Amino acid sequence: MSDEGTPTPFAEMPVAHRVFAVEAVRARLYELSESIGHPLEPDPPLSKQGESWLRRMRSALCDTECTTASVVEMDKAMHEALSEAEDEQIHSRLIEFEAIRDGIPLAASNAEQALPAVLERIRQMAEA
Repeated sequence: MSDEGTPTPFAEMPVAHRVFAVEAVRARLYELSESIGHPLEPDPPLSKQGESWLRRMRSALCDTECTTASVVEMDKAMHEALSEAEDEQIHSRLIEFEAIRDGIPLAASNAEQALPAVLERIRQMAEA
């Protein structure tokens, strides 16, 4: 998220910066987990095509102008383009990505500000 210059709230970030913001919070969660002796499993490597689909889908999920129907259409295309195993890996990562994205307060401008709300979102999901 933004640590230099004037902080930009999550709600006002361009799409690419929102993706980076979600990934910054995710990285912080992984760091914290490792620091208490419970490291999370690293992401398995993806093919170039898989990496490309992951980037597209993350961008779509952070684009307020991208409709749910568009995301569903992209998801179907991704499913057809990738192996079943890689498709499942990417879906798992996208579920995690969405949970973090949905937990970031719109006014948060860095990972530390976002972290308490993201953890609360994950707790709510776990208890649902």
